[in-house]
Amino acid sequence: MEYKIVVVKAVGLLGTNFEAAAGKLAEEVTRQIAQGWEPHGGVSLGQSMSFKTPYLFQAMTRRR
Repeated sequence: MEYKIVVVKAVGLLGTNFEAAAGKLAEEVTRQIAQGWEPHGGVSLGQSMSFKTPYLFQAMTRRR
């Protein structure tokens, strides 16, 4: 089984923009599903330690 995490930065020109980031994450997850990957669990939120930049994460798995 393969495992990866799709990551999208949730910052736009005017600060944090979770709606735009969620849309980008959904687009990338949809592309990954078309390539045989499956979402594993739900979307997670995290931030970098140094700049406190918010990110959205989605774990993906694929059977070989």
